[in-house]
Amino acid sequence: MNLKNLSGLSSKAINICRRENFKNKQDIVEFVFNGGDIYSLKGASLISGNEIYGFIKKDLKLYEAHLGKTFLNNVKSIFSNEVKRELFIGDIESRQKNLSARAKNALINLITNQPEKWEYFINQTINEEFSFSDIKNVGKGASLELDKFRSYVVKLISEYSNKEFA
Repeated sequence: MNLKNLSGLSSKAINICRRENFKNKQDIVEFVFNGGDIYSLKGASLISGNEIYGFIKKDLKLYEAHLGKTFLNNVKSIFSNEVKRELFIGDIESRQKNLSARAKNALINLITNQPEKWEYFINQTINEEFSFSDIKNVGKGASLELDKFRSYVVKLISEYSNKEFA
């Protein structure tokens, strides 16, 4: 593996990436975008996981941005179908329960008092340039955790847009 493609990471983070055969940022981005969890990789700790997420953060946003119109149409198709909408929201809220207290509080502060809170979340944090670190009292760890949550929501949108419900 050419370690120059992963320059900027600590040796521990590089070793984690090497074990997973990640050759560059794009490999890591695709892993996360497809639902992979950096923290569950062999040898990953909270610190090294946060480091790797921080390393790919910008690239992950660019990757998500390439979804463009297809992404917006997928969101519309989910929220216009009552069954898809309810199942989609159930999945998001189930995943939300796994967030740390600080990340949960930041998310609640963001979507509270919004009539369509998950549509608002998608519009504010995915369709627009948004940084969770701009929310009051959100630390680096919670910000990275919310970035991961956002990626999970993007993945769910892709999955639900391809499902057919009666």
